[in-house]
Amino acid sequence: MKELSVIDVHVHLFAMSESSGAFVSSDTLRNPMFLFLRHRTGWRCGAEEFDRRYVERLLRELRESKTTDRAILLALDGIYDSAGRLDVSRTKVYVPNDYCRRVCAEHDEFLYGASVNPDRADAIDELERVKADGAVLVKWLPNSQDFDPANPKYISFYRKLAELKLPLLTHTGYEHCIRVTDQMYGDPKRLRAALDEGAVVIAAHAGTSGIRHPVEFFGDYLEMFDSYPNLYGDLGAITGITRYAYIPKMLSHPGFMD
Repeated sequence: MKELSVIDVHVHLFAMSESSGAFVSSDTLRNPMFLFLRHRTGWRCGAEEFDRRYVERLLRELRESKTTDRAILLALDGIYDSAGRLDVSRTKVYVPNDYCRRVCAEHDEFLYGASVNPDRADAIDELERVKADGAVLVKWLPNSQDFDPANPKYISFYRKLAELKLPLLTHTGYEHCIRVTDQMYGDPKRLRAALDEGAVVIAAHAGTSGIRHPVEFFGDYLEMFDSYPNLYGDLGAITGITRYAYIPKMLSHPGFMD
C-alpha cells in the first residue's frame, strides 16, 4: 500500500511583475521578511526574474525535501472598499488567484490555494469559480485584509464554503509581516460563525502569537479545538524562534497531534 503524501498546506506565493497581476507595496518591500526574500532570489533581478526565481526556489526546496511531497501555494487577496472593489491604495500585498492557479497548473508538486476576501462584491461567485478551477482551499489573512471574521454578514460565505467543501485556512494570532489593520481579527474565537455553519477551518499558526504580545490567543484555540471537530491547525512558523515554546503544550494536549 502506497504511503500517503505529506502536503505542506501553508506556502505563500509572491510575485511583483505586471504580467502576474500581483504587487507588493514599496514600504512592504522594506520589511525584513521581504528583504530576505529578495536577497535569496537576487537583489538586482527585475520583477519578471524575481517571479521566476521565487517559483524555482520553492520547487527546488520541495524536490530536495526528505519529509514533504507537495505544497499548497497560496494566493493573497487584498483590501476591499465599501462598494466591494479592490482598494489598491490600502493593499500591501496582492497575489491574484489566476496567477496562483497558473503556476500550480505548470508544476505537479503544487496545489492551488485561492484567496477570497468576503468583502469583495463577487465573493460568492469567486468561491464557485476558484472551486471549479481546482482550488483545494481558501486562504485568509484578516488582520491585514481588514475584515472581522465574526461579522454576521459573512454567514452566506461560510455556508458556501461548507457547500463547496472548501476548507478555510485563516491566519490566527498576531501578524508580523504584512501591515495590520487590526490584530484582534486574528482571535480564533472570531471563527465560531464559520465553524457553526459547518465550514472546515484550519487555524494558521494554531492560534499562537509569538513572544512579547499583549494578548495571547493560544488558550482560546485549545478550548475551541476541543469543542469543534471541524477545527484544525497548521504548524506554520511554530518551529521559529518566536513560537517554539508552544511545542511542549501542543504535544501534551490530548488529541492535538491527531
